[in-house]
Amino acid sequence: MKLLKILGVLFFLNILLVSCSSGDKQASPLQVTVWKPVKIFDQKIDAATRAEITFQEDLSVNGNGGVNRFVGRYNLNEPDGLAFSPLASTKMAALDTKVAAAEDNFFKALAQTKKYTLKGNKLTLLDDNGKPLVVLTPVCLDC
Repeated sequence: MKLLKILGVLFFLNILLVSCSSGDKQASPLQVTVWKPVKIFDQKIDAATRAEITFQEDLSVNGNGGVNRFVGRYNLNEPDGLAFSPLASTKMAALDTKVAAAEDNFFKALAQTKKYTLKGNKLTLLDDNGKPLVVLTPVCLDC
């Protein structure tokens, strides 16, 4: 009977240690802000475009393509790997063809992403060959 109590206490302590240590995990720098694309496939994005992406700590991703909201998942592989699951999005029509084209390119670029670089406040999503697909900057939340 004593042995069962001791095993029960050890089991409880093990669970407690695992749950406490998982809270110490530091968030990825991608997860600390909302990112706005400034360039997609070497084309500058109009500042008025509402496109943005947010990386959540649970490895989900959400945002706005400029017209439609989207959700999905992403995977980070050390040291610089990044890939997105197929994204689900709303299907609203765009009145502005320029914004619609930018959104299409944004979604295509996310689907092709395999790597990333983060230098200062510039996040660049890259394809398998290291070619830049999207350049993003943080959205100013305090402005």
